[in-house]
Amino acid sequence: MTMNLRGPGDVEIASYTPEQAQSWVGEWNPNVGLMNPNDLSAVMDVNFSEDPGMFEAFRLQWEGKDPNLKFDPNTNTATVSFRRRKRWVR
Repeated sequence: MTMNLRGPGDVEIASYTPEQAQSWVGEWNPNVGLMNPNDLSAVMDVNFSEDPGMFEAFRLQWEGKDPNLKFDPNTNTATVSFRRRKRWVR
């Protein structure tokens, strides 16, 4: 699993690609403070190359059901993208 966090203007705030496979990743950048959550986007890649059957089962369950999920059967990778939706204030 890898993670990339971006802020305003698509500027990279944090990125993490572990050397060994992990089921959870996170990153903290002490040089960035008090970001508006509405300006953030996060992209995580989950690589199922060691278990193509699990990738296929996950893909069959979720493909087309969540616009935040994309699947690449060539690499057995699922990509999850989040961008906070701005709320209208009245």
